[in-house]
Amino acid sequence: MILLVALAFIAPLIAAYFWFLNWIDRYEKEPFWLQCVAFLYGAIAATSLGGIMTGQLSAATASQIFTLFHDPNEVDRWSTWLYAPIAEEAMKGSGVLLFFIFGYLIFEEFDGPMDGLVYGGLIGLGFTATEDVLYISSAAAENGVAGFVLLAFIRTVLGGLGHACYTGMTGLGFGLAVRAKSPVLKVLFPVVGLSTAVTLHGIHNWLPTYLELPGAVASVVVTWGFFLAWFLMIGVVIGHERRIVLTQLASEVGVAVKDERELRALGTVFTQTLRNMGLFFRGLREYGRARRRQHLLIELAFVKDRLARRAGDQRDLLSEQWRIRQQLAVNAQMLSRP
Repeated sequence: MILLVALAFIAPLIAAYFWFLNWIDRYEKEPFWLQCVAFLYGAIAATSLGGIMTGQLSAATASQIFTLFHDPNEVDRWSTWLYAPIAEEAMKGSGVLLFFIFGYLIFEEFDGPMDGLVYGGLIGLGFTATEDVLYISSAAAENGVAGFVLLAFIRTVLGGLGHACYTGMTGLGFGLAVRAKSPVLKVLFPVVGLSTAVTLHGIHNWLPTYLELPGAVASVVVTWGFFLAWFLMIGVVIGHERRIVLTQLASEVGVAVKDERELRALGTVFTQTLRNMGLFFRGLREYGRARRRQHLLIELAFVKDRLARRAGDQRDLLSEQWRIRQQLAVNAQMLSRP
């Protein structure tokens, strides 16, 4: 019963964080069902495998740690600040690796930094959902309602995007590897991304483990510093994708793109959102057709970008470009109907 109450309590916040990670993928949005798969991988596979690996690392080194420090509690401390970050980020990172293998190497859908941020973030968010339910339920059993509310506030409100931020770094590393031309950078970026994730996670855990209450406060402050840097990084990646759209569709004005006004609307999140709201109130059919057109134009921009970078089979990309143009022509006819 406590588990269900904890789940019901944090579900709205987790849903809001999920929406945020979906929202930042403004341009070449990933399929919703794949986003759900990433979330579930984090919630089920990463949590269980991460816990097992943490336990194995602790058991394998317990005698050495005790011999070194002569304190049985030090084994648990090492498990918290060192082994858990390594094991959990490795297991969450394995999920990012799977999306990279299938999404980039096989289906050519893992296209760059934003895809890595989104998939890594969603895997981390799924991990947060399961871990928070377990910790909050345990706090409720030990300290009642006060423990329940306090830990829920600390973990899900103040630090709810923590794991999304950490594993987002791993995802960003794989996303940068997609764009890198150097074989060395293709290996280095994921390694640096995973190392960053482990380091951020380790700092977050070390502070309250060794400094207790002052450390817990410092951990929240430091974590929000991580969040700020992460948000700025997301802004940079969104700006990069915006430039791709504007650059690749500039030559399409008067062809696939109606005019400069439509091009500017595609590249500006605020303008596009206002325009879509107006279309929505005119009618669902018109709204659906207009949104379909926006998606097709953005898809065209990214296909042209991959062609320009020679990223992928050129014949397949040319075929994809032709298909998109055909669909845009059909869409234009539908929009012109009364």
